[in-house]
Amino acid sequence: MCKVAIADIIVGERIRKDYGDIGELAADIQKNGLIQPIVISRDNVLLCGDRRLKACQSLGMVEIDAITQDAADARRALMLEISENESRKPFTVSERLTYAAQLLPIAQEEARERQRGKRDERESVGKVRDIVARSVGFGSGSTFRRAQAVHDSGENDLIEAMDAGEISIRRAYDELTRRVKDQQATIDAQAATIRAYEEAEDEQSDAYEALAVECETLKTKLRAAEASGNYHDRDIIVQNTIDKLTSERDEALAQRDEALDVIEKRIRPIVARDPAAALFVKLGKVVADVPEDQRKKAAEILETAYNNIVALFT
Repeated sequence: MCKVAIADIIVGERIRKDYGDIGELAADIQKNGLIQPIVISRDNVLLCGDRRLKACQSLGMVEIDAITQDAADARRALMLEISENESRKPFTVSERLTYAAQLLPIAQEEARERQRGKRDERESVGKVRDIVARSVGFGSGSTFRRAQAVHDSGENDLIEAMDAGEISIRRAYDELTRRVKDQQATIDAQAATIRAYEEAEDEQSDAYEALAVECETLKTKLRAAEASGNYHDRDIIVQNTIDKLTSERDEALAQRDEALDVIEKRIRPIVARDPAAALFVKLGKVVADVPEDQRKKAAEILETAYNNIVALFT
């Protein structure tokens, strides 16, 4: 065993991204010291002890106790530990993943050692992981990758069921895939609803602009009629305008109802699963029907509700 500068240690690619509670481990090391040294290769590549290394780094340590081994020795030590533990109680899937995370850098170092002095293509990351998968009992790299995907998903019910042997790795992975697809379908439906509202707003804006132009034209005609004293023409212009606006209003209301029906069909599955979404839809319908003279009051009420919600969740 020797002291090694932490800055000189090379940490390769790791499977495990979540290292757990490093703070708790750091506190234990600070109190009791580093009981188990890390393991490095002769080239200072970390083979075992990534969590211990990170904990020591968090304490501001510049050196760490390390055992220097070649990859073969490190593999034998780890596989002996796996064999001893396996004989007491079969490993869960999560435990096998933990061992795989420890074995991966050893296998990568072994691959590098095999390639030193050779000119042929280096072993792919996928091939090395296949070797690791078989070594810790997953049977194949694809089973290993499925187990890793379930574990990294954070779906605790699937992880616990998989570890307890209640469902196979394949079934857990298939269920995870189904959930991801359902979540994506929900996101797509929400996006479609937003697009529908945006399109309706654009159409409404265009209609207002066209109406503004038409109003200016109408004012010009009325001024001309009044200036000439031709009240008959003025009355015809007014009546035609009223008829036209009434027809356009009825058509706009019909289009709005049709659009709302389409939107409601799209969001119905979401509303069925999400009470909050149902409330938002009801609120949207109420706001859409608020008379113009009451919109200021409605806006004040909504702003107050918005501020309360923000304060509640931030």
